[in-house]
Amino acid sequence: MLFEDWIEKQLLKPFPEDVIAINFNLYETDDENEFDAQIVGCAHYDANNDDWACNAIFSSGEDLFQFRSDDWESALSDFKNILCNYLCTHSKTILNNFEYISFGFVDGDLITIKPEKF
Repeated sequence: MLFEDWIEKQLLKPFPEDVIAINFNLYETDDENEFDAQIVGCAHYDANNDDWACNAIFSSGEDLFQFRSDDWESALSDFKNILCNYLCTHSKTILNNFEYISFGFVDGDLITIKPEKF
């Protein structure tokens, strides 16, 4: 499934009004070079503490986006490219309405791409 199809399906779900931050949790799978992404929404963001993303009030749950990369480092870079490309080519997406957007592996550091420029 293309990222565009997956994310637009997720964005059709109702988000709680107090969601200000979106995070994409990345996971390594049991299959070599395959990774999953999950979208979560939170009412709080803390640039100094990545644990803010643990308090999700919205989640895509088990409906995950699967993608392939050479390794976990490439997965970070590849996912950033996928996400930034989507945000740039879909300027009217409701994702752009959220104050903060980040991504990262659930057991690692988060990379904030909004409000920073990409």
